Amino acid sequence: MSVLNKADNQYTLDLGALVGELLHKLHYIILSMLLCGVVAWSGVYVLVTPTYSASVTLYVHNRNDGNAAGITANDLIASARLVDTYAAIIDSYTVLDEVIDRAGLEGEVTVGQLSRSMSIAAINETEVFRISISNPNPVFAMKAANALADVASDQLTETLAGGTAKVVDYARMPGSTSYPNYRTAAGVGAAIGLVLSVALITILAMLDNTVRGPEEFVQWDYPLLASIPDLELAVSEHSGYHYGYGKKK
Repeated sequence: MSVLNKADNQYTLDLGALVGELLHKLHYIILSMLLCGVVAWSGVYVLVTPTYSASVTLYVHNRNDGNAAGITANDLIASARLVDTYAAIIDSYTVLDEVIDRAGLEGEVTVGQLSRSMSIAAINETEVFRISISNPNPVFAMKAANALADVASDQLTETLAGGTAKVVDYARMPGSTSYPNYRTAAGVGAAIGLVLSVALITILAMLDNTVRGPEEFVQWDYPLLASIPDLELAVSEHSGYHYGYGKKK
C-alpha cells in the first residue's frame, strides 16, 4: 500500500497509511533497536576504559574576627567565592606533589596526570565544595582523594589568612564505575536504531510504486483497462466444485 496520495498533481503523505506500514513492520523496528543497543553497549564495553571516582568534601569559612555575632550573610558569600581561589591553590604543583608523596603514589602518577584526573566544584553555591579523583584503579582514586583532603585543608588554612578549610567527608572505596554509563550507551544505541529503522521504512514505503489492487488505480487517477485473475484461486475453486459435485452423486 502506497503512503503517498496524489491530488491535483501534488503528492501528500498519508499518515494513516504510514503508521499502518510501521506497525506492520514493528518487529523489524524492535529488532533494529535491540541490535543497535547491543552494538553500542559492546562498543563502549570494549573500547572505553572504565574509571572510578572517589570524592571528599571540604568546608570553607571566611573568618571575620571583628564580628562577634557569628557568621553573617556576607561571610557565606565570601566563603562561596573563596572556593574558586581554593581550587587554584589545590591544583598547584606544591599541593599535588605533597599529595603524591603522602599517599605513596610515587612512580604511579605524575603531577600533571593527577591534576587532569581531579575536579573541584562547589555544592549548591554554598561554602562546601567537593574534590573528586577519577582513575581506572578504585584504590588509587580513594587514596589520592583522602590524601588530597588532608593536604588541602592544611595548605589552604596556612595560605589564606582570611579563611579556614576543614574536611567534612573522606572518600570511600568506589563500588561502581563512574564512567562510562553502560545503560546510557545502550539507550542511545536503541534510540539510534529506532530512528534509522523508522526512517528506512518510511523512505522505502514512499518509493514503493507497486500496485496491489484495482483500488490503487482509482487513488492515482489511472484508468483500469483490464485485470488478470488469480489463477491459483480460480483453479482451487474449480477443483472444489467438482469434488463437491461428485459427493452428491
